Amino acid sequence: MKKNFKKEYLIDELDLPFLADERKVINTNGRWTEIVEIIFRLPDQIDETAWLTTYERGSTEDCNISPWEYKENVECTLVRKKKILVEMWSEVDK
Repeated sequence: MKKNFKKEYLIDELDLPFLADERKVINTNGRWTEIVEIIFRLPDQIDETAWLTTYERGSTEDCNISPWEYKENVECTLVRKKKILVEMWSEVDK
């Protein structure tokens, strides 16, 4: 499920992206900016779900970009944490 939140609500009321529950860089746009994925919860949200969205931030102190700088609304996706079994190749010891 997707939902649009007003940028002002996310920044002013929820203090995002700074108080996000989880945060990770998912892409680097060249030298100056990074795309960051955040997970956050609303104050009245049930325990097993959260919202996921992304924002762009500067990679250096010289690149000053505000979160969601050119957006009025921010699209977020409702997510649930679950365990996933992953298979991967690994080196064989001799």
